[in-house]
Amino acid sequence: MKTKALVHLQGDPSEATLLKRLALIFDEIHFVLPQAYAFTKEALNDPQIVNKMTDGRIIITQKFNFFDHVGREWSRVLSRKEDAQLLEVIECLKDAGIASEVSERSLLEGRANQSIYRELTNSLISSTLGDEAFERVSETDRSQYDIQQRTMLVEFAPLEGEVEPLRIPFIQPPNLVADIDYITASLLIAETQKLSTIFHVPRHRLELDFLYEKYKIGVECLKDRYPQARYLTDHKLHFGEMAFGITNGIVSSELLAQKSPEEILKLRYSLETARENFLSRGMNELGDLVAGNPWSAATAAEIEKYIDCKLRLGSRDKVSQAA
Repeated sequence: MKTKALVHLQGDPSEATLLKRLALIFDEIHFVLPQAYAFTKEALNDPQIVNKMTDGRIIITQKFNFFDHVGREWSRVLSRKEDAQLLEVIECLKDAGIASEVSERSLLEGRANQSIYRELTNSLISSTLGDEAFERVSETDRSQYDIQQRTMLVEFAPLEGEVEPLRIPFIQPPNLVADIDYITASLLIAETQKLSTIFHVPRHRLELDFLYEKYKIGVECLKDRYPQARYLTDHKLHFGEMAFGITNGIVSSELLAQKSPEEILKLRYSLETARENFLSRGMNELGDLVAGNPWSAATAAEIEKYIDCKLRLGSRDKVSQAA
C-alpha cells in the first residue's frame, strides 16, 4: 500500500526542506497551496451584512457572521522570485511523480463532509474561545477579535478586457479561529482520503495537544447523524506523525538544505529498500508502542526513545554514506 502525505504549505522558505524530508519516506506528497480568507459573494452583495464604501473598503454590520460570510478559498500563487527554492523542489518532485497539488475544497467535497467539517470546526472554536491557556498556545491576543480592523483590500491587475483593477476584500481571523479551522479540515481530509497529514508548524503541533481528544469526541457525537463519520479512524494520523518525527530525528535539516532536489531523489532511490522495510516493519512496530494523541508529549517521547534505541546510529550512517 502506498504511503501518501498531505501537507498545507504556508509559503515559508523552510518548506523547501520540508518537502525534501517528506520525499525520503512517503511514496506520494499531496500539497495545498497557502490559502487566504475572503468574504463570500453573497456577503459582498448583501448590504445588510457588509457596506461597500466608494474607495472599496468594507464595513461589516452587526448581522455579519464570520462562519457564514467568510470562506478560505483563495490560494496564493507562488512567486518565481520570493518562492524560488520552494518552487524548484515542487517542480522536481512533480516531474518525478512524487508531488501533486490538491484542492482542499475538492477533498472535502460532498454535503455530508462539509457539514461534518463545519459542525466540528464550530464546536472546537466554541469550546476554546476564552480559554487563556489555548490563547497563549495559539498566540491569540484580544485585539485579534476586532474583525473590522483585520479586513484588508488587496488590488490585483485588471482581468482580461477590463480597465479597472480587481479589488478583493480579505480578512485575517484571530489565530485561534484560523488554526482550528485549518486543523479540523486537515484531520478530516486525512481520514476521509486515507492520507497522512503533516503538521509542520510548531504552533499547530502545540495546539493539537489541546485539540485532538476534543476532535475525537466531536466525531463520536456526529456518528448518529452522519454515517460517514463512522468510518473515521486515527490510524493514518498516527502514521503521518510518527514518520515525520522519525525523519526529523535521523536526517538533519542542514543536510537536506544543502542538497539539491535532484540529489534528494538520488538519495531516495539509493535508500529505497531500507525505506520500504522501515515502512512495512518499523512503522508497525512503533505503532504498537504509541497510543493516544499523536501530538502529545508522551508520543514524542516514545518516538525519540525508538529512534535512540533502534534507528539513530545506523540510519545516520546510511544517509551520510548515500549523501
